[in-house]
Amino acid sequence: YNSQFAAIFPEYKNGRYETQAEYKQRLQRDLKRSVDIITARLGVRPNIIVWPYGQFNVAAQEAAHSVGLTSDFTLFDDRLNNMQQKSVGRALVDTETGFPLLKDYLEDAMFTPPHQRAVHVDLDYLNDPDPAQVERNFDKLIERIYKMGITTVYLQAFADDDGNGVAEAVYFPNRHVKMKADLFSRVAWQLITRSNVKVYAWMPMMAFDLGQGYDYLTDRRTGKPSTNHYLRLSPYSAKSRKAVTEIYEDLAYSSRFNGLVFHDDGFMTDHEGNIAAGDRSEAQYRQEAEQKGDDLISYSEALKRTSLQYSYNGRNEMKTVRNLYAGVITRPDSQKWFAQSLPKFAQHYDYTAIMAMPYMENEQ
Repeated sequence: YNSQFAAIFPEYKNGRYETQAEYKQRLQRDLKRSVDIITARLGVRPNIIVWPYGQFNVAAQEAAHSVGLTSDFTLFDDRLNNMQQKSVGRALVDTETGFPLLKDYLEDAMFTPPHQRAVHVDLDYLNDPDPAQVERNFDKLIERIYKMGITTVYLQAFADDDGNGVAEAVYFPNRHVKMKADLFSRVAWQLITRSNVKVYAWMPMMAFDLGQGYDYLTDRRTGKPSTNHYLRLSPYSAKSRKAVTEIYEDLAYSSRFNGLVFHDDGFMTDHEGNIAAGDRSEAQYRQEAEQKGDDLISYSEALKRTSLQYSYNGRNEMKTVRNLYAGVITRPDSQKWFAQSLPKFAQHYDYTAIMAMPYMENEQ
């Protein structure tokens, strides 16, 4: 169950993972050797690559292009091939493949449902100091997800031992945050392959505790981070943005998943962020809130783009989900308080996960 594809996963050797530069060099070296052998023996230089089981990513595709493999074949998903796409989908024919499957595909009847039957899986509960207990927890998770008929798993990639919503550690190798356990990649891949679900990596947008030397959102009234909300890195700080972007890049490099779930830390209060000094009118409040909301959307889109380089989806896509508390919808003035908007979320993300917590929010 732990076998993984050489074209899309980093090699683990001599007690460490290969670096991103080493990974790209390995791909280019192996593909060039293959092309040279075929050319020497057949007298014809190939320009098409067939990815085993359709598994590749943008970095692998770029390595293939660099040695003259300018076209490729993958496996088809739920859409017909078209003249614009660079990767041509194929059907994996096995003993269960028949004319009904091909008929559905040609009639464009194979589609992904517009809804998700999703569950949130917290790796803090699966992880354990005892490796044997981790194995038992893991097998139980796989079985439960399969039996429940789940289509999508929102898999939390960060550790939050104290429950404050801030990532003090993560479950994948990276450059900036402590790694609690190298667990996310294995769990995500086996959920995909054994439970036949889509896995979305649940990640903070800004709520990382990177210690001193980074810029965090502060309350303009005190000049300090708010004690009533998550500790959040400032999206307006180049240093903080770069750190979070690299964390997302390291996540995508070390593991494979189908989409991103942005944690509920993606907000700014009316006293945080890019706001005017002094008193503001109601119109200014609303204008600032809308602009800050747009800034957060642009910020999340940048995090998505950096994850795409190692996405193994042949269509070069990364689905996104944005968390939203129900109170932002039920209280019209909430947009100016939190810089969030359901209509904007619906426009810019594939899904919006509305978190209804009546006891915590005192809602009936």
